Amino acid sequence: MWTTRGLVDNTYTTASDLWIRWLTRQSSIHIILQTNNTLTFFKQLVICCKVHTMSRVFSSLVCSLLLSTTWALAISNTAVLTLSNVTTYPTARCLDGSPFAYYIRPGVSDGANKWMVMLEGGGFCSHIKDCTERSFTDLGSSVNYSATMDLGEISFMTADEQNPFREWNQVYVRYCDGSMWMANRTNNDDPETGGLWITGHNNVAALIAQLSGEQEIEYGARKVMLRSIAEPGSTVILSGGSAGGIGAFNNVDFLARTLPDSFVLGAPVGGFPPELFW
Repeated sequence: MWTTRGLVDNTYTTASDLWIRWLTRQSSIHIILQTNNTLTFFKQLVICCKVHTMSRVFSSLVCSLLLSTTWALAISNTAVLTLSNVTTYPTARCLDGSPFAYYIRPGVSDGANKWMVMLEGGGFCSHIKDCTERSFTDLGSSVNYSATMDLGEISFMTADEQNPFREWNQVYVRYCDGSMWMANRTNNDDPETGGLWITGHNNVAALIAQLSGEQEIEYGARKVMLRSIAEPGSTVILSGGSAGGIGAFNNVDFLARTLPDSFVLGAPVGGFPPELFW
C-alpha cells in the first residue's frame, strides 16, 4: 500500500512526505521509505527495486509500475506557458499585437476532467495614452512572459493538500488587453484604438476553443495529453480577481453557452466595475 502527498516535478520541489510500504513476497520483509525530498525519494525507490528478493523479471515490472504511477499522480505548483496561434486565432492578442497567452498545469486522477480557469487582474486602460504605455508592460504584451509560472501563492490553484481543487487542471489566463476581459474588436486599424488590439473577450473565446480539443503539451520532462474542456460531464469554474473578477462576471454566461455539456460555475473573487472620473 502506498500514498503520496506533496509536489513532484522536474525541478524536484520539496514534498511534505512520501511513503512506500512494500511487502516482498518471498522474504516477508517490510521495506518502508520516507523522505522529504523528491529526488532522494526516487533514488531510494530505485535502490529498493534493485535489492529486494523478488524475481528479477517480476520485480522490474513492479518497479516500473511504481515509478510511472508515482510520477503520474504527482502534483506540482509549476504551470507552463502556452501562446495562442495568431493564424488560428487572429483576434486573440495583447495590446501590442503579440499572442494572447495562458499558463496551464495538467490535472491528475479524478481532476483530469475538471478545470479551474483563473482570469488575471490588473486594472484597465481607457485612453490611447495609458493603453499605449500599458502595451510596453506585461499587462499589454506577452513578449517577456516566462516559460513557467509558480501557482503556489494562488489559493484556488496551489498544490497544497488543503486546496480541494489541487488535482484539477489549472489554467492561469494572462491579462494583456486592458479591457477587463470585455472587448471584442477584430482588428487594430480603428483610429480610436491607436493601433492597439483591444480583444479581452476574444481571448477568452480563443482559450476555450483551444482547450476544447484534446492536445498534448510538454510538461517538464514529459508529455501530457489533456482531455477536452468540452468533454460531457466536465466541471469548469471561471474565476478571477479585480479586473479578472469583472471578466468572470462578463464571460461566465458565454462559457456556459459554449460548453453546454459541462457543468459551468462562476466564482469571481471581487471584481466590481470601478468608479470612473473623466
